[in-house]
Amino acid sequence: MQEKVLDREFDEYFRILRLISPNITSLLITCRKQEIPILYSCLGYFPPEGPSVFQDTTGWDWDLSGPSGTFPEEWTPTGSDKVFSKPGWSALSNPGLREWIAMLHIDTVMIVGTMFDFGIRQTCVDLGDNGIGSLVLSDGVAALTQAGQEYTGNSIAHGLIKLRNTAETINLLNTLKETGQIRI
Repeated sequence: MQEKVLDREFDEYFRILRLISPNITSLLITCRKQEIPILYSCLGYFPPEGPSVFQDTTGWDWDLSGPSGTFPEEWTPTGSDKVFSKPGWSALSNPGLREWIAMLHIDTVMIVGTMFDFGIRQTCVDLGDNGIGSLVLSDGVAALTQAGQEYTGNSIAHGLIKLRNTAETINLLNTLKETGQIRI
């Protein structure tokens, strides 16, 4: 019985992943064309650093310099993209990422990816605690389950955290390119 339940939940996750993949690709293409800085934050570590206490505890001690750190071909980081390890749920648990955001004077971060109900949610809260807005692509994030997708999507947007779909976001980016400013 447990296997069926787990299989069903992972089926939901992989179905959501298939749905969001083209949207993530579209956003990356648009951002690169407009020279918007792109950063990747991945749960794991880069040697010679070792796994964090969080990673040891959860057993998610992925070495990002190997196969665990690869991306689908259309998402592969380019030379100007930054890749940060994530020692905890929040991307901001990496001090180097915090410094990079501060150095570039970034005031809003667009977010896509997986673990919407855990890592993305915590990253958005931490960004907000630091006065940085989050624009989450509602059709560019995947929770572990459909229920988690709906719950997180319905409960996360407030204040500095905004949800927009990919088409709306790309239109906002095109307006930004033309006018130099937008209101999210």
